[in-house]
Amino acid sequence: MENKQPSLAPLSPTPRSTLHRGAARAVSERRALYDLLDACLVVHVASPAPVVLPMAFARVGDTLYLHGAIGNALLRGARAEDVEVCVNATVVDGMVLARSALHHSMNYRSAVIFGRLREVEDEDEKRSALDGVVDHVLPGRSRECRPANPVELRTTRVVSLSLAEASVKLRAAGPVDSDDDLPLPHWAGVLPFTQTTLRPLPDSVHPIPNPEPPPSVVRARLLWAPRLEPFLEHPGVRFSGVAAELDLPRLLGWLRDESYWATDITADRLVRAVVGSYTMAAYVPDGTMVAFGRVVTDGATLAWLADVFVATPYRGRGIGRALVANLVDHPELAGLRRTMLGTRDAHALYASMGFAPTPSGIMMQRPRPPPPAGAPPPPPVLVAVLVFVVVRVRVRVLVRVHVLVPVLVPVPVLVPVLVPALVPVLVPVLVPVLVPVLVHEREPPRPPPVSRIDVGSPRAPLPARDVAGGGRPGPGCRGPV
Repeated sequence: MENKQPSLAPLSPTPRSTLHRGAARAVSERRALYDLLDACLVVHVASPAPVVLPMAFARVGDTLYLHGAIGNALLRGARAEDVEVCVNATVVDGMVLARSALHHSMNYRSAVIFGRLREVEDEDEKRSALDGVVDHVLPGRSRECRPANPVELRTTRVVSLSLAEASVKLRAAGPVDSDDDLPLPHWAGVLPFTQTTLRPLPDSVHPIPNPEPPPSVVRARLLWAPRLEPFLEHPGVRFSGVAAELDLPRLLGWLRDESYWATDITADRLVRAVVGSYTMAAYVPDGTMVAFGRVVTDGATLAWLADVFVATPYRGRGIGRALVANLVDHPELAGLRRTMLGTRDAHALYASMGFAPTPSGIMMQRPRPPPPAGAPPPPPVLVAVLVFVVVRVRVRVLVRVHVLVPVLVPVPVLVPVLVPALVPVLVPVLVPVLVPVLVHEREPPRPPPVSRIDVGSPRAPLPARDVAGGGRPGPGCRGPV
């Protein structure tokens, strides 16, 4: 079910918030202002001093909260109510490249807010505002860290600003060239921007007990993961390429407990796999996720279809086939030279979708080595030094005990003495090194992967019956690795 947003009063223009230049790009919906502020990490706050500061913030309803040190240059020496400010929030969505330099532009969303600040003195409101600032940057983070203590509250100033007087302006279009420039051969179009995250880096100076990222970090990574908009529909389900909607615990259970190719997957590895892929999932009307798949691609030549899984009660309805088509046939991935997958038991199903086994002998793989079964063995140099020291000490002791002349000590005497002395030392060192080599068993060879090769000719679309529910049930949607 869709969450309906409550109706909001439109923005009320004032003489200083009314747009004069580019008025056609003005937006009067208050929801557009809220969405823009929620998408910004910082705003720029200007006062008549003049001074402009980038500041983290929080939006709670129709109120903007700002914070800073007591000596903040914006408020130093003044009561909050005496300071009139102008706040700007901007998100750049892309570069607009025209045929002439003059008509280059940007696609953007921008807001300007005017008003007087209000000092937040109530301790509960102050704490709530500071938690809101933390959660605005990373939703849920305030519950994962220590809250502000009394000293920090006393040395931090929190002010609020009403969003009553504001204007919003946006551009979301291609280049606008003059008629005389249209015949020019220069490239024109839009270069979109997107926001993403890199792999989290735990504190290396003061290591933490649990290096796995907390839920707030995982959610942020999923929120900014790459996405594909589904272009095919299927009766009874809704497809979505938004990674933040995934039911990760359910997906982890599918792959770890019911698949044959990912039984050792961990929660952290699953998040990294999702963030590094285009994902597609199917949801029934009550919001339950019933199918999943992902594709890894360089966007130009190669794609790898992986982790396709359909929940057991929903197999045989064509959901998996439609999900795979939403990935491998997506317009954004058109023109790839090759789409590949690996499967043990679904060759017939994928053959009906255009996949074929690769020629024998052309594919190779480098599997992940098995994890060590304990402490790593000492390096060979250390073993050699240890043997040398032990032998030298034992020989010197034996020489002193017997005849004090090494040349005269008979070999039959040394052997019975050295062997019992060296075995307890060498066995613990050599056994961990030699046993894995002697008893290692090779993993049985896997069947060759299959691929679907595009040689340049347009491929016929899937028959309507395949997407709408045709195709046989069974293990067909449990194959890719």
